[in-house]
This record gives sequence, C-alpha cells and structure tokens, in this order.
Amino acid sequence: RSHFGSRSRVFAEAAFCRSCLRLAAMTMKLYAHQDDYKTKKALIAGKYVGLSIELPKGGPEPEEGKIPVLETEAGCVFSSSAIARYISRISRPVGLYGQTILEGGMIDSWVEFSTNELEVPLYMWVLTAKGVFEDVPEATGCAKEDVKKALSVLNNHLLTNTYMVGHTVTLADISLCCALAEGMRLVFDPEFRKEFGNLMRWFNLCMAQPEFSSVLGEVKLCTARAAAAAAPAAKEVAPTKDAAPKKEAAPKKEAAPKKEAKPKPEPKAKEAKPKAEPKAKAESKGKQEKGKGKEESEK
Repeated sequence: RSHFGSRSRVFAEAAFCRSCLRLAAMTMKLYAHQDDYKTKKALIAGKYVGLSIELPKGGPEPEEGKIPVLETEAGCVFSSSAIARYISRISRPVGLYGQTILEGGMIDSWVEFSTNELEVPLYMWVLTAKGVFEDVPEATGCAKEDVKKALSVLNNHLLTNTYMVGHTVTLADISLCCALAEGMRLVFDPEFRKEFGNLMRWFNLCMAQPEFSSVLGEVKLCTARAAAAAAPAAKEVAPTKDAAPKKEAAPKKEAAPKKEAKPKPEPKAKEAKPKAEPKAKAESKGKQEKGKGKEESEK
C-alpha cells in the first residue's frame, strides 16, 4: 500500500509540475493601473516564477470596477491579492508561497496584515502629502500613529527573522515591500526611520534583488527636506467653481442731484358757513320780532 501511495504522489507531483510549466510558458494579460503598487505585486511575483505578463496599453479593458484582472487561457482572476497568490503558486520550487502548508498560512497572515493594518493608514498619509486629500490634522495624525504601530510589529518580527516567512523571499515580502515603497520615498524621513532599524535592513535586502528593482525601480529614501516640502502640498486644494475669484464690481455712477421740488400752493381755507340755529330758538326769535312789529303798528 505504501508503495502504491508513494507512486501516486509522484505521479501527482509530476502532473502538477507539467501544468506549472505550461502556465509559465503562457503569456497572460493583466488589466490594471500600471503605476499602482498593487499591480507591482503581481509583476514581481511573475518575475520570480518566470511568467510572461503583458500589460495592454490602450486595448479593450474589462468592465469598470472589475480591474485588476488577470486574463489566462483557462479563465480570469480578479483582485490584486488573488492574482498575486495565483501567480505565486505557479512554481512550487521557487517557494513564493512557502514550502509547507503552515508557511502558506503564515504568508497569508502577513499579506492580510499588509492590506488591513498598513496600507489604509499609510496611503491616507501619502496621498495627503501629495495634495490629493485635504490635510485634516486630526485624521493625518491618527494615520501616522497607525502606521507607526504597524511598522513596530514588522520591526519586532524582523529582529529574529531575515525574511517575513522562512529563509527566502515569499509573497509576504513582496506585498509589504510594494506597500512601503511610496512611504519610503515621500514621508518616512531619517528621523522617522531611526526607530525601525530591522525593517530598513530587510527593505534594503529585498530591494537589492533584481526582481524587485526591475519593477519598483530605484527607491530613493525620503530626506528631511523632501518631507518638509510635502507638508505645504497637503494644504493646497484644487480650486473649485465656488472658489473662483470674483470679478470686481464696476464702480457705480454717481446719481445726478435731484431737482428741488417746487412748493405746492397751500389750499385756500374755505369760509365757514354759519351754523343753522336750532328750531326752538328760531321760533322764539320769530315771535319776539312779531311782537315788536305789533307794538310799532299800535303806536
């Protein structure tokens, strides 16, 4: 039984190796943003396993929101981490996914640590320094503290380890290096880097590998002057339509002096008519006048 079991394992290994060789001989198309650090994870992994990856320029792209996508003869793989994992597994002898199942699990742990604990606060800090985001001091300060915590974890781990997992480069090293490259260029000044000696030793060791340098290029470490220059850039915000300079209002013409209005003639007061006397008074008055008339006639 052990003889047949060992033979079946040998056949399985041989079949796996043949499929890996066929995959390595293929030219795969990767639809992605070329300058994105997530794209570079797949490209570095491809260099290690000897895979030819084409980045189409100006060709048809998958539906919006579905990139990055790796197109193979058998089907497509999407999501940057899934693509990097797939490419890393193509050649088992290279060891990008470890030599054992346990190492594979440890590599996955560090890849997820990079995605969840490091990349989110780091790129908030980096994009603020580039002026893409408006600088909100409280948010930027929190991002810096989160980055320091993540880098402290890496620095402590690398105190007793040359690489993140095992004794050779793995996908864990590739993922973390690609994430850290922009921070090293733009915001990690010499004073900041002093706390992370083990991390810097590991980063320089990875960047000395031709597979890394051919994709990431030369990573010039941030200087104090560059970090100071990046700070004002964060405050600059692209002008909006509302913020457009207002045109100066034309000076108002002086109003012509108004002509003095001629005084209106005062209305003539109406002569008051004598009020009619009451009837009783008028009758008594009439009687008196009649009485006087009689007296005069008698005389």
